[in-house]
Amino acid sequence: MSRCIYCMERGNAMNTAYIVTGNIKNRDTIKLDEPVPFDDGEIRIVIERQQGLKRPDRKPGSWKDRIRVADDFDSPLEDFKDYM
Repeated sequence: MSRCIYCMERGNAMNTAYIVTGNIKNRDTIKLDEPVPFDDGEIRIVIERQQGLKRPDRKPGSWKDRIRVADDFDSPLEDFKDYM
């Protein structure tokens, strides 16, 4: 689904930006994954290459001794006493 990311007025014209994904088929053809919400007129295309998300290296146990669970963690809360 295309998403409208901003709308702004410039002079007498209203500019709207949409995000639509697709694939480059060759150097002069782009195949969109879905139709755009308008039929004709001039447009400006900004191409952003999708990269895989790079997760930071994680080390098991790196938060050891930084987080503590209270001894009474599972005890009923006083604030909810009326509801029990």
